[in-house]
Amino acid sequence: MTALAICGAAGSAMIATTASFAQALLGQGLLGIGCAPALMGIYYHYGQVLPWEKAARVATTIAAIGSLGALVSATPLELLVSTVGWRYAVASSACCMTLASGLLYISVDNNGNDERPMLEAPSRSPSNVGFLIFLSPIFLSASLGTVFRSAWASPYLMEVVKASSQQAANAFAAVSAAATLTGFALPLAMKRWSAGSIVGALYGVAIVLTAALAFDPAQNVFVAAIVLSTLYAIGNCHTIALAEAQEHISARRRGMILGVLNGLGFVGVASFSPIFGLIARSLEPSPAFTAMFAATSAVLTGSLFLYMFRSRMR
Repeated sequence: MTALAICGAAGSAMIATTASFAQALLGQGLLGIGCAPALMGIYYHYGQVLPWEKAARVATTIAAIGSLGALVSATPLELLVSTVGWRYAVASSACCMTLASGLLYISVDNNGNDERPMLEAPSRSPSNVGFLIFLSPIFLSASLGTVFRSAWASPYLMEVVKASSQQAANAFAAVSAAATLTGFALPLAMKRWSAGSIVGALYGVAIVLTAALAFDPAQNVFVAAIVLSTLYAIGNCHTIALAEAQEHISARRRGMILGVLNGLGFVGVASFSPIFGLIARSLEPSPAFTAMFAATSAVLTGSLFLYMFRSRMR
């Protein structure tokens, strides 16, 4: 994790000093490498030393802390860019990642001991492939909220809802805040309700709301913000599912399979966004978002059905 964080710091520095597209592209790649292990290292560690339910609560809390970055990347970052310019803003990111890599290094236990007795029993248990197959759609569909927030919320709010730029900015802040608050609330909820019930409830609400927007996407900005917030909040289900998956992966293959499952979230973003782009190019704004919300509701419904069916594969 330390080595990869250093790659991220180097990538930020390359972007801050870029003089060409190739250098900026390489910097973006290194930045992605630096961000990739942030949550995965946490999942892997706590999945080894804690029962998966408790590991899910810890990982969800840490993910919620990380999602504060979505708030920082909005108004505060825009203010920093307008004050000092984007190069210095990205340079500050490089400094933060360098500091993070240093903190990671000094936090590592370097005494040479690698005794992990809790791994001995799980290492002899095979991976439950059937369970993981029925769990995997959650990783793809939970990314739909990120797709809307990152790429499609702005044209939806501006062109269909007819929100002003200030109203759209307020909606974005509300969406990020709702996802962060949901992340902090989920560990408390998991002490009372099962993970499956929580995922089912969040997905159920998201399915109903997106289906309603499919019938009439031209809502007011308040209703639109609620629906987009719900879609973005279900991204927290990714964390729950990742912790649950560890219970069904042999210790020897845990790192590799967790990496694949986590990567499905990025596959979802990379797949759904261009598909929505084809829809937007083919239709007028209002019918285009009708189709997008209908497709989103259908994907969420299918994912939830398979997730609930996973218990038969235990």
